[in-house]
Amino acid sequence: VKYNGDGFMVKNTDNLFQDMYHMCSKSEVPQMQKLFPKNENRRQMKSLSFQFRSQLNELMSALYETESRYIRCVKPNPDQKPNSFVSGMSIDQLRYSGVFEAVDIRKQGYPFRYKFAQFACRYSCINRGHKYSAGRNNYRAICEELLNVNKQEFKDVVFGKTMVLYRTAEYSTLELLRNLALESVIPKMQAAMRGHLAREIKRRCFKLRDGIDAALKKQNDLDMLIAAIEAVGPTIAEMKDLFPGILPLNLEAGKKHRDDLQKWRDLEHELETLLNQDANDVYYDLAKATDRAEDLRAIPQTDKQMGLVEEALSARANCERGKIDNEAKDCLAVLDPDRMNAVVERAGKIAGHTSRELEEIKEKLALPEIDFVQLEIEKAKEMGDEKRRIHREIRYKELFIEQNERQYSPLSSYSKLREPMEYAKASFLAKFMGAEKKAQEMLLWTKPGSLTSLTNITGNPAQVKAAKQISKFVRQYMGEKKFPEPDEAARQLVATAQQNSLQDEAMLQVFKQLNNNPNPESVTKGWQLLGYVLLNLRPSEDFENFVYVYLKQNAPENDYRRYNSFMHTLQYGKAVNSVGEAVKMVRDGEGRSRFSITAEERTGPTAA
Repeated sequence: VKYNGDGFMVKNTDNLFQDMYHMCSKSEVPQMQKLFPKNENRRQMKSLSFQFRSQLNELMSALYETESRYIRCVKPNPDQKPNSFVSGMSIDQLRYSGVFEAVDIRKQGYPFRYKFAQFACRYSCINRGHKYSAGRNNYRAICEELLNVNKQEFKDVVFGKTMVLYRTAEYSTLELLRNLALESVIPKMQAAMRGHLAREIKRRCFKLRDGIDAALKKQNDLDMLIAAIEAVGPTIAEMKDLFPGILPLNLEAGKKHRDDLQKWRDLEHELETLLNQDANDVYYDLAKATDRAEDLRAIPQTDKQMGLVEEALSARANCERGKIDNEAKDCLAVLDPDRMNAVVERAGKIAGHTSRELEEIKEKLALPEIDFVQLEIEKAKEMGDEKRRIHREIRYKELFIEQNERQYSPLSSYSKLREPMEYAKASFLAKFMGAEKKAQEMLLWTKPGSLTSLTNITGNPAQVKAAKQISKFVRQYMGEKKFPEPDEAARQLVATAQQNSLQDEAMLQVFKQLNNNPNPESVTKGWQLLGYVLLNLRPSEDFENFVYVYLKQNAPENDYRRYNSFMHTLQYGKAVNSVGEAVKMVRDGEGRSRFSITAEERTGPTAA
């Protein structure tokens, strides 16, 4: 035997496991990506061993379906060569093994034998439409009649005392005639029986369905529903094997409703037991039972069950522990910290008392203030309490700034500022001397003002020009550049910033002229100008926290909250367009608005 090894390695190459292949396909190495291309189908890959087992199982299944036969092997030649047949050698093997004698013996006898009753039962169908005249139990006469009536020749069939004997030729003819007859008779019998069985299973299912429907219409009659469901098994009985899975269509709905009603039945027994005891002694069990009753409200109940629930709820609410828990629920509904603290203190006077609401209150009171304020904001939105929402948002911003002050300080860390050396190069003289000094003075007071914009708006010449104008207006108002009408300079500053979307730039220009300013009078005017700017210009989200931190670190003593209130006035109220009014608010200490807060005051149901 010759073997060919071509393709042996490829044929027997095994597949990687699916997870390993998926991991390799995600590699960023180009060679790995070629070896393991991505497979989006995610189908299961079969290993070589799995394929071998499957093929072996198929082979064994085919072998098990066969019937064993004895085969006499004959060696055709002594040389073990193909296409060579030595007749004498083959004849000798057949003779010496007794094959010829066995054949002769088989021919001389009658290999096929049936008793009269068996033969009549098996072959009476070959004469389709014939009515046998022999007696019902005279099986020999029936056998003789069925052979005589048939058109085929059966002269070699022999009748013994109890059996009919015949050879292969007659057997083949009889079996052929029987098979032809059965091909027409059996389908008719099968059709009739199948129709009958189908109609019977339908009738039984409809009967069961009507019983379950009647119980479901009652809604709350558990005993009736249980009886209807339990009748399914005995009614379907042995037909379940003929029609697997055929059941009343409403059986699953009936079982689900039965389980729901059983929950109420169990709860009913539990409530009866609890109501016979003191509510304070069984309060926790009573609370669990009534909570479960609330969850089961959608399920139909009996009048008795509804009465028990109402009685249990009344007992729970009127005992001392119940009153505390009800107050706790009310506190959580509005998230009022004063009431929450009071109810916790009241609960502490009852030894060992606790509840889900009390634990939730304790968890919320233990939160850091900033997290609790966040919850208050959400609750205010939920309740539509605008005053409270604004109050809590302002407090949240203060707490956020306190926690993250270093993140927004100094101003030079603002990501949208112009690079200091780029700022310095805007000066013609800086190209020859003093560039580093100019860069250092970018956010510090300078008498000439800004060389260019402080924010990085290089790609927009119109904005850069407007930024220089804003710098000029700042210096005019602060008295560093002569101008007959300072208030007009302030108005022009705000208008220019609004028209060119330079709100951040305007605030930075004011901050610059305030930082290291040697003139106290100029500084005073600068803070007045900043108040007017905050009342009319709102910083961007990126810059807003930098403004809060700058005010916190640099505002005049006791004025930090006042300037914060200016920002809140613009954010939650409306702008103050009058320069004189804004200056009066700064100068006379009238910066406290309805959007100002202190640690002592309350807004809505919560404390600051």
